[in-house]
Amino acid sequence: MGLGLDEIKKAKLPEGARGLIDRRDILRKEGKFEEADKLRKELLGMDIEVEDTPDGPKWKIKKSK
Repeated sequence: MGLGLDEIKKAKLPEGARGLIDRRDILRKEGKFEEADKLRKELLGMDIEVEDTPDGPKWKIKKSK
C-alpha cells in the first residue's frame, strides 16, 4: 500500500536539503563523485535517501526504526 496524498505532502524536506540535492546532482554531472558522495552522506544524516535516475535525483525520507 502506497502513501496517500496527505502523507506525501507531510513528507517535506528539512531546511537546506533541496540545495544539497541540487548541488550533488551538479557535482555528479561534473564527474566530481567524491564530493557528491560526501553530500549523499550528509543527506543520509538528515534521514534523506537519494536515488539517481535517468530523470534526475529522486529522494525519500527514511522511515524511523
